Amino acid sequence: MANKLKSVMFFLLLIAGTSTYAQNDTSIINRNIKALQKYATENPVEKVHLHLDRQLYLPGDTIWFKAYVVIGNGHWLSALSGILYVELINNKDSVINRLSLKIEGVFPMEILNCLIITKADHIA
Repeated sequence: MANKLKSVMFFLLLIAGTSTYAQNDTSIINRNIKALQKYATENPVEKVHLHLDRQLYLPGDTIWFKAYVVIGNGHWLSALSGILYVELINNKDSVINRLSLKIEGVFPMEILNCLIITKADHIA
C-alpha cells in the first residue's frame, strides 16, 4: 500500500512539474502566431457575399443580386481577382447560367445584375 501511494505521489509531482514548465514557455506559441500571420498576409482569401432580392424563385423569375467582394479577416473591399464568376446551378448540379463580371475600382465594390430562370430549368 505504501509503495502504491509513493508511486501515485511521484506521478502527480511529475505531471505538476511539466505542466508548470509548459505554461512559462510562450516562445513556441509566439512563433506559431507569427507564422500564421505571415501566411495570412502572403495568401489572402477573398470572399463573395451575395444579397438577393428574394429567398424563393420560380421559373420565369429574374434574380436580382448585388455582390460584395471582400478580403481578409477584416472583410475589406477587394479587387484582387478582377473578375467575379456567378453560376446558377440546378438540383442535378448542372450549370444553368454563368456570368463573368468585371470588378472595377475599389469603391463601391458592388455589382447589380440579374439572372433569368427559364421554364425548362428546375431549381430546388
